[in-house]
This record gives sequence, structure tokens and C-alpha cells, in this order.
Amino acid sequence: MDISIVGAGYAGLLSAIKIKDVKVFEENKYVGIPPHCTGLVSYVTVNYLGDIAREVITNEFKGLAILDSSYKELFYLKPYPKIVRLDRIKLEVLMKDQALNNGSIINLRQRVIGINSNRGRYSLLINRNGNIEDHQSDFVIVAEGASQGLSVRLGLARRHRKLFLGFQGYADAGSNMIDYIHDDTIVILLNDKYFKDFFGWIIPVSRKKVLIGVGLPIDHSSKLYRGNSYSSVINALVADLYRNRFISSRTIRKSYGGLIIRNAPSTRHFLYRAISIGDAVGMVKPFSGGGLYTIAYQIEILSKLIHRYMYDYESLWSRYRRYIERMVSQLKSQERLSNLLSRIGLEAAFKMFSSMGIVRGLETFDFEHHFEYFRNKIMDVFKGANILRFK
Repeated sequence: MDISIVGAGYAGLLSAIKIKDVKVFEENKYVGIPPHCTGLVSYVTVNYLGDIAREVITNEFKGLAILDSSYKELFYLKPYPKIVRLDRIKLEVLMKDQALNNGSIINLRQRVIGINSNRGRYSLLINRNGNIEDHQSDFVIVAEGASQGLSVRLGLARRHRKLFLGFQGYADAGSNMIDYIHDDTIVILLNDKYFKDFFGWIIPVSRKKVLIGVGLPIDHSSKLYRGNSYSSVINALVADLYRNRFISSRTIRKSYGGLIIRNAPSTRHFLYRAISIGDAVGMVKPFSGGGLYTIAYQIEILSKLIHRYMYDYESLWSRYRRYIERMVSQLKSQERLSNLLSRIGLEAAFKMFSSMGIVRGLETFDFEHHFEYFRNKIMDVFKGANILRFK
């Protein structure tokens, strides 16, 4: 069977490793570009990915400090298992090499511009150096990322309703970051004035250098709260971090950005012999925008079922639906929770958690399943409200 994968990003390459002997089509001339991800995962995801992930671990973190807009620490979360940061570019280069070793073919600088159904097979229209070529395939896996053009046209995905711009860059650490760096702690920034819907972050990458970032909502006007533009919010954040000595200069180096998806996937993201995976279908955690774990989970299920039910599509999709249903349901619940917290404001909500003692000074939580942790905290809020009401 000829299996084609559209896109050689994280999702496409992982599929090429797990399924083997597939053809991958990628529009860029290198894998791993453009960079857009912080690369934070727990050891649960590292174990999914195996040795290639262990080879590209750059940092290990023992905790997350949650700070409000005045840089007061609201509480401290201790992840179990620990959080690590992966070098995403090196990871995808190693993934490409492993896919090639497994018999897959990686076609670079070949952009798939259309997919048509043709007598039980799929016809991929490929732009190769300005020439349009046709490739026939029995089975198509669309891993095109957040652009979604092919997935939507095939009826495998809805347009993402809620997209954010993730901006990040490297800076020199200031004196107020030293203790966090020595304690291997990630700093999460809450500020309802500038990013009510999301949060900022400071990730230690060495004893003197940090990666700072923020997620900002995308809309048609490119305007944020109180008429602020993207650049003004980023500049204000950098100035604020400098003024409060979290960075030692206002110079941001090697800045980059990417799309963050905040809505859950549709239940039906497969059809006959085609499926959308990863960012293309929104297989990410809506609260944090992280997708390395959820995508690995999706591909693990898909690859095992393809190997077993390659020619029995009814059995393949009925089992896939059953196995993926729980994950999709969790992500939809996360989306509802994220929408609720966005209306309140993340800073206001977490201050309420802290003041009510619902989130205490030091707590252990599962980084890859943070939804369950925060859902339980919100339920405690409502329970507490009922107690007060009827007391």
C-alpha cells in the first residue's frame, strides 16, 4: 500500500517513523524550520519518542513559579514526572534520519497544493520547483500544521476559531531570575492588562540566558486590549521584565514566532482513506497550546491500527474512534475551561485560587494532564461558593 504524508514537521516525521515505508512531502528545503515551539514536555512524552528525544534534552526543570502582574509569586507547582526542554530543530533532524532508516522517503521542497479522490485512490498535486506533478496514493495522512488548507477542503477539519501568536526570543538573565535559574524553575507570567487570554513565560536555558515569550490572540484588526498592537505589548513586556530585573537588557536575540491553537479537534477528522493529524486538526491542549504529547498519543494509536487493519477501513476507523474518543473529549473540556478562564482573566482567576487557598504554596501536578489538575481546582471553587451560600 502506498501511504503518503503531507508535511515533515513533528507530526509528519513521527508518523513516518511509526508507520514506516511511507512517502513524505515537505515544502521547505530543511526539516525543523521555521522554529516556533518551546519544546517543553514531561518524561511521559520523552518515553513515547524514545532515544531520539533523550539525545536532544537541553534542560530539566523541577518546578513552575506562577507570578502576577506585580511579579508576586502566587504559587509554585512541582511537576511529576519532571519537565524537560527539547531542542526541536535537532529533534526533527534525528526524526528524519530515523524515518529514512525505517524505509520512508522524505521529499523536500515539494509542496502539496491539492488532494483529489480518484477511483478509490488519492491524487496529490505537487509543486516541485514550479512544475506540477501528480502522485497517486492509497492512503493520505495530512500533517500540514495550523495552516489547514488541505484538511478543510477534504472535510477533515474545521477552521481554527481561536488562534494565538506565540512570540519568543532569547535574553540575558537579570538578578531576579538567578534564584529561579539555580532552582531549575520555569516562570509563568500572568497579566490581565496585556494578555488576559493567555500567559507569558521565562524559561532558563543556561545560567545566564533565558527564553522569554508570550501568547497573544489573533484577530482581524491585529489589536489587543485597550487598542494595543502586538509590537507594543511585546515591547511593554520586555521593558517591564528589564525594569523588574528579570532580564539584564532590553535586547532580544533570535526571536521567532508561530501559531498557537486554542480550540479542540473535531470528532471526525478521518474519512475513508484520509486523516488529519496534529495541529492541522487541533490535536493540542487548548489551555497551554502544547501539542507534543497529544500528537504523539494520536500517532501511537493510528500507527498500531494501520499496521493491523491496513485493508479493513471499517475496523480501522471504528477502533481508532473508540481509542481517540477519550482524548478528544478531554480536549473539548479543556477548551470550555479555557474559554471560562479567558472571560474571567487568567490573572484574576489564579489570584482567586491563591486567595481562597485552593491552590497552595507548593503542589505536585502532572504537566501532560494539567487539565485534570485545574478542573479539580475550579470544582473546588464552586463547591466553596455553595458552602458559603448555604452556610
